[in-house]
Amino acid sequence: MNNSLIVYLKYISFLPIFLESFLISFLLTPLIGYFSKKFKVYDLPQGLRLDSTAKRRIHQDPKLKLGGIAVIFPFIFLILFFLKINYHLLFFIIGVSVLFLGGIIDDIFDISAKLQLIIQIIATLIVTLSGLDIYYISKPLYGIFSLNQIPFNFLGVHLYFVSFFLSIIWILIIINAVKWMAGTDGLAEGNLSIIAIIIGLLSIRFQTYDTAFMGFIFAGLLIGFLFYNFYPSKIFSGASGKSVYGFIIAILSIYSGAKLASTMMVLSIPVIDSFWVIISRIIEEKPKTLLGLININDKRHLHHRLLDLGFSQKKVAFIEYLFTAVIGIIALIITGFHKAIILGFTILIVFLIIAFITNISKKKKTLLT
Repeated sequence: MNNSLIVYLKYISFLPIFLESFLISFLLTPLIGYFSKKFKVYDLPQGLRLDSTAKRRIHQDPKLKLGGIAVIFPFIFLILFFLKINYHLLFFIIGVSVLFLGGIIDDIFDISAKLQLIIQIIATLIVTLSGLDIYYISKPLYGIFSLNQIPFNFLGVHLYFVSFFLSIIWILIIINAVKWMAGTDGLAEGNLSIIAIIIGLLSIRFQTYDTAFMGFIFAGLLIGFLFYNFYPSKIFSGASGKSVYGFIIAILSIYSGAKLASTMMVLSIPVIDSFWVIISRIIEEKPKTLLGLININDKRHLHHRLLDLGFSQKKVAFIEYLFTAVIGIIALIITGFHKAIILGFTILIVFLIIAFITNISKKKKTLLT
């Protein structure tokens, strides 16, 4: 059989599970919406909220929450049903479950930012202490940078402090970058479905087929949910979804063979936007603690700036989808030394775009006032 045909069939073989996943969340979301409405689990708009998060709310009417259940619950179920569960995968599922249950509690009771962070750290430690770490980073020209430095043991699991520490930082950054990206209807869900497809395609190329399987499941579930979450949305993912989405993407990027450069490229918009917001908060608000920094609620994110410039929520979503898709395609095409150069250019360009949009947004606000 022709080699190109074999490769083509490998990619096509993942289409059925992608479509099945899409259908599951598409059919399940209205049921979740029914229960959310029955038990009155709503995300209230700015005018009806009394907490510190009111300032960053942009929706005008109460929105159903718990939508993440339609994505995360079938994600866990499909993995358990179709994949052979090994040691690392078991702890990944446990970590997802911890964040998922914590997110449901947050949706219902609105837990504090401090408790949310504690739950994130617990879920992250569950997977990293199981031995799932970033062991190396590819060099731009050839070879690898080994991160297997300063060994230690935890309950019989052999770990390395450098890779263990960097893995924790990586996962927590992606979790919160994704959470902060979920500021307008369908923005995070659409972007993440593109990113999951890119990770799935990269995983097939590097023959990490379980990761590809999980990537296409995740993408299909997100797109099925997006039919109800795109503007004007009927239901939000809520913490039951957005608290877990970034965790899944971060872990899949490690599972896929530590293709962190590719993942960093497709996640460049939310990650750089998050760092931009953090730096601006530190400079302008001068918080004294980490929790003080986290608890700041404002409208400094890229999607807020685009809305300030007069773009609709639909246009904001399509602009970011387009950027993510273009960067993702480049990540698929470019390899080796060229990928390191493109990654550097991508980070620089995204940074300059965010700086430019922020600047003209501020000027427009100044003129209006």
